[in-house]
Amino acid sequence: MNLLECEGKKILKEFGIAIPEGQLITDQKLPQGLHYPLALKSQVPVGGRGKAGGIRIVKDEVEAEKALEEIRNLKIKGHLPSAILAEETIEIRQELYISFSIDRKEKKELLLFSQSGGMDIEEMGRDNIVALTINPLLGLQEYQINRLFFGSSIADDPKKQIKAMVRKLYRLFKEKKLELLEINPLVITAAGAVICLDAKVVLEDSLYYLDSGRLPRAQYSFEETTHALGVNGVELSGDIALITSGAGLGLATIDEIMSLGGSVRAFVDMGPLVHHKEEMMKVIKLVADLKPKAFLFVYFFQVASCVAMAEAVVNTVGDIPTAVRSRGREEAEAKMLLEQKGCFVTTDFHDAVSSAIALASKGGM
Repeated sequence: MNLLECEGKKILKEFGIAIPEGQLITDQKLPQGLHYPLALKSQVPVGGRGKAGGIRIVKDEVEAEKALEEIRNLKIKGHLPSAILAEETIEIRQELYISFSIDRKEKKELLLFSQSGGMDIEEMGRDNIVALTINPLLGLQEYQINRLFFGSSIADDPKKQIKAMVRKLYRLFKEKKLELLEINPLVITAAGAVICLDAKVVLEDSLYYLDSGRLPRAQYSFEETTHALGVNGVELSGDIALITSGAGLGLATIDEIMSLGGSVRAFVDMGPLVHHKEEMMKVIKLVADLKPKAFLFVYFFQVASCVAMAEAVVNTVGDIPTAVRSRGREEAEAKMLLEQKGCFVTTDFHDAVSSAIALASKGGM
């Protein structure tokens, strides 16, 4: 789960990593005593703030008041800011990029470094990126840090600072058990100092929810909202909203959808909620708000009743075309309820998936 920039920088500061001086604005008023010019930065858990107008440089209090109001009401990828960060402006000599992440295929940690920061990593040419895998048992080695600077024109003093910062960043990455730590840009200032100008920090889910120091979100993500309801959910960008009675069953269904040419808008594993109709209805309504082109329910109940799920579906899916693969206790009664609603109902897994894809291809909503 993504931390806000200010939350990530708070952790950086705890590890002795240089960041710009700043002040967090959480209310409606502009604080007194700010030193201009400064940057006002929207605190949302998504990227693309600069291009969307969520970062403004202001020269005085008049400009700051106007920009503050505009940023406060600016949605970026659907998110309003939880707060606005006011930071000192930095005179930049050079922008760099550095990140630590997990290479799950290689089962190793991955360090990326570039002397061309300030842009998305996808936009950087491969020739401009140094990629190093780190054995997690051995950790980051000194010779690997030195490799980052082969052919570099960076002066000795900033280079020394960057090396020290790389060590601190790696220690932070390990101790906080992060999934991603991205500094973009890492800047060398006109005075020769090295500062983390922006930070993207992604925590492993369980640690994210244990962190009581997070700011309240102006708008919570689908994943956060489903977690609060007691289930696991993922929002994607396809057509079919998939709801299942188990994670393994769900992953198998996603594979089948993809192999047959379909796509997934969202996936939810109902888990323990399969016994509670009212709670299931809350989850289905949340998924329906994503406006999928079709619903696909796949469940097999040995203990829970298929009727409870059927009633939740009938009362919540609205006009969204729905396919259901239902097996288990009271499946005949459940089938009758669902068919009266106009749902396609089958006990065959392949038929249910094929039907959902067909329903979605007709345009759904």
